[in-house]
Amino acid sequence: MIRLLSVLFVLLAGALLPTDVAAQATDSTRRIERVRREIGAADSTRVRILRLRDGSSLTGRVVGMDSAAVRFASAVGTVTVPLSEIADVQEVAGRDAHTGEYWFVSPNPTRLLLAPTGRMLKQGDGYFSVHEVVFPGFAYGVTDRVSFGGGMSVLPSDDFLRDNVVYVTPKVGVVARKNVNVAVGALALAWPDPDDESLDMFGILYAVGTLGGPNASVTGGIGYGYVGSDLADRPALMLGADLRFARHVSFVTENYRFPTSADADNDPLISYALRLMVEQAAVDVGFVNFLDEDISFPGFPYVGFVYNF
Repeated sequence: MIRLLSVLFVLLAGALLPTDVAAQATDSTRRIERVRREIGAADSTRVRILRLRDGSSLTGRVVGMDSAAVRFASAVGTVTVPLSEIADVQEVAGRDAHTGEYWFVSPNPTRLLLAPTGRMLKQGDGYFSVHEVVFPGFAYGVTDRVSFGGGMSVLPSDDFLRDNVVYVTPKVGVVARKNVNVAVGALALAWPDPDDESLDMFGILYAVGTLGGPNASVTGGIGYGYVGSDLADRPALMLGADLRFARHVSFVTENYRFPTSADADNDPLISYALRLMVEQAAVDVGFVNFLDEDISFPGFPYVGFVYNF
């Protein structure tokens, strides 16, 4: 009986093993053919990312290819990469390649720190954000030209709903060109009046324009504040910029000049931060300050976070 079972096991293993080996060989052949099609002809003018099966990646140019491997020139030199070790191939726009390193798209191009830029979210794109820990919010691209966002403060309180502010941020794109983007929008806030059951409504109506590309731009804006139905007769001005100087790091600044009045100070407000980025998220770490006679360097700490979905 034992001999009979042993013979049956050997026969069964012999029948299945070649099938498994053949299936694995077929899968490997198909993957190699797919990679070869994705690479196409060797072209040293095109920047590619080779994602390898071990999880690593190489950024550079294919300078040669045969039936089994590619010769790949990257920042660390020219190497031979077997086609069987390549899991995926991605082509990169020339402007996103810097000394052989791929710079992914900024995860937060539609905002500076708090202020919007002239750029818009694409339809279906969105993000979740948190400012200064206690101001969470979101934004969503309804279309390529219309986005909507909102949020509320989450300050601890005995009466949470009455002591926190709720806000919405509609935005409409007016001009959308390669290096010129203009938008209009509003920041509308509601805060329960502590003296009655009504809501205090206030905010700002604005227009904002951004000049420049994805890694370096200047943004200017003009806005009129309002309280209830009363609109300010003089605008606030905003000037900001962002400059990306490394794959994961950019510098962001956002500065304001508020309307003058006889009974109020109008010292300019400045802010600046480093934006630390990965492909879907960013953290801003910086400072906010007023340019007055009692200025204290570096200013009040600012922390912001955004995650794209």
